[in-house]
Amino acid sequence: MRDMTRIRDKTLREEYTYIRHESGLSIYVFPKDLSTAYVSLTVHFGSLDSDYILPDGRAVHLPDGVAHFLEHKMFESEDHIDTFDKFAAVGASANAYTSNELTSYLFSTSSDISAGLSILLDYVFHPFFTPENINKEQGIIGQEIRMYEDSPGNRLYYAAMEALYQKHGIKKNICGTAETIATITPEMLYDCCRAFYVPENMTLVVCGRTDAEAVLSIVDRHLSAGERTPLPTRVYPDEPAETAKPEIRFHMDIARPMLCLAIKDTVPASELDAEERVRRCLIMNLLCDLLFGESSEFYNRLYGRGIISQDFSASYESALGCAHFLISCSADDPDEVFRLLVEELQAYRSGERYLSPTDFERMRRVHYAEYIKDFDSTEEIASALLDSVVEKVALFRTREILDAITYNDVCREISTVFFEKNMAKIVISPIKK
Repeated sequence: MRDMTRIRDKTLREEYTYIRHESGLSIYVFPKDLSTAYVSLTVHFGSLDSDYILPDGRAVHLPDGVAHFLEHKMFESEDHIDTFDKFAAVGASANAYTSNELTSYLFSTSSDISAGLSILLDYVFHPFFTPENINKEQGIIGQEIRMYEDSPGNRLYYAAMEALYQKHGIKKNICGTAETIATITPEMLYDCCRAFYVPENMTLVVCGRTDAEAVLSIVDRHLSAGERTPLPTRVYPDEPAETAKPEIRFHMDIARPMLCLAIKDTVPASELDAEERVRRCLIMNLLCDLLFGESSEFYNRLYGRGIISQDFSASYESALGCAHFLISCSADDPDEVFRLLVEELQAYRSGERYLSPTDFERMRRVHYAEYIKDFDSTEEIASALLDSVVEKVALFRTREILDAITYNDVCREISTVFFEKNMAKIVISPIKK
């Protein structure tokens, strides 16, 4: 008997269905009467999964970039018909992406999802690799890697990761390097598919004008119940609390210096349960906007004096086993910006400055409104549903957690972050001509 559960939020008047298919595939169907439907099939296999142990005890080490390379090659088919052309023929637009933890294959359509979903399930579960198409893709992704190396924003981000982390895989480019992808073989990709591209390690999310039964009838035609094989045991390095490097500086062909103040969050994620991790992430994003958002006193003071540029941004990111703040912008005097940023953060940590209760409530309402607004987009709904699967916290529970966050909660968390010893400074300077 199928495991089917309906989850409803009475406040939002929204509902979706979770199905555990006989094959092991997790299915989430969110009916939504909007013009565009959005569908994603996600493999829980990303750039961080380079080391694992197979059920028979064999240890495997993959070169950097395999998950991303595999994403590209999944669009190859044995009939040699371009998969994107197949989607276009049924009125659908396809895409894919690889992150640290996931590889996701997706499409959107204003037509019925049936034909697109059949194509999606067919090509993801029937990989086709040859030495010839591997060799061709190595050249294409090599060009992509070189393009990223010429991107100041990309270089700034990975320099920040290199400065913050000593062992964690997040400091490695998701695409890998020209050297690492050159070692990829068809056998290596087939092995990855056998280990990870299995229904019990995948999540299907469907949002649009459909229902659970319609989606199930299509899945049933492509997947059947079978003997499930145990998943590999993933091996991740233990990341020390200390930052790897306090400072990284280099030059690129840019018009104005770029900077990033990166701050490692050393609260061990392993000590927090799923809801606590989500709550902490929500609080830290509130803090980013309160301290450094466009309505903050700090932003307007420095921007008004021309010290920072309009591209100033502050964000909090978390992935498997790591979390950090990134504060970046363009500025003529990066060291002056660093000095002012550190002074501002230490003033709040020491209690010399306090958050405004009025500003907190206004910002909490803004975040709450943005959460509600996302339910007007099938893409945003599907993305939020997938995030909830990864975070292991039900979609609607996030709203309740956000609604319960108080001013005192945010003030307390300031004491757990912004330690100067956990900061790293990255500067890209223009090449002197």
